[in-house]
Amino acid sequence: MLPKNLNIYWIVASSVAIWFLFIHSPPFFIRRKVFQDGPLATHLAGAYTIYLACMFNTMFTPSTLHGKAHPWHVWVGRIGMVAGIVSFVFGLYCAWWPYRQIIPPLSFSIGITFGGGMQILTQKNGYNAIRRFGRLKLEVEAMEKANKRGEVLDKLKEEKEGALRSHIYNMVCLFVAACGIPAGLRLADMLPELLGPLRLVAVIALTQVAIKPYGDTFITSTNKDK
Repeated sequence: MLPKNLNIYWIVASSVAIWFLFIHSPPFFIRRKVFQDGPLATHLAGAYTIYLACMFNTMFTPSTLHGKAHPWHVWVGRIGMVAGIVSFVFGLYCAWWPYRQIIPPLSFSIGITFGGGMQILTQKNGYNAIRRFGRLKLEVEAMEKANKRGEVLDKLKEEKEGALRSHIYNMVCLFVAACGIPAGLRLADMLPELLGPLRLVAVIALTQVAIKPYGDTFITSTNKDK
């Protein structure tokens, strides 16, 4: 039986990640001697960590492996959150600090900053949502234990489910659209040049369109587990 989170969305997103991280990028790192550039190397370490954390956590959600994946999901997520902040700060410096020896093209800096901003936003929203979910879950359990029923409990349950959905969609966006932006920029470069700026627009639009249906797969899976 295939893992419940193994689907076309995970396969495509993870394939793009593996291609970008381990096939496309290493030759550039060697030519660029990035490990002699402290800020860039730090940015890359953070970027690799959060991208791989997203890949892991979208496969191993808390209920997988009969619940044994839960602590791994939590700790990998926490590591990814810290790595994401480190990556964003040093990436911003590398993209825009005017006195660096090598300054990237303006179009790349704009695209990478857009991705970084989306990354931080989805990290913040996803983290706040799962914290809210945990708090509401405890409130619901306390009311059920006390045999309290009624509209108040129903509303808390609805808010709890909404918080979980918010966490899921934000984390999917983090994986596919935010962490995937650098890979998307490189994939856009492979499209015909006559398309011009439409190449980047097409790649970004594709990632945005995939967020909702990919997130829905987790919602469906969660409902089945109840």
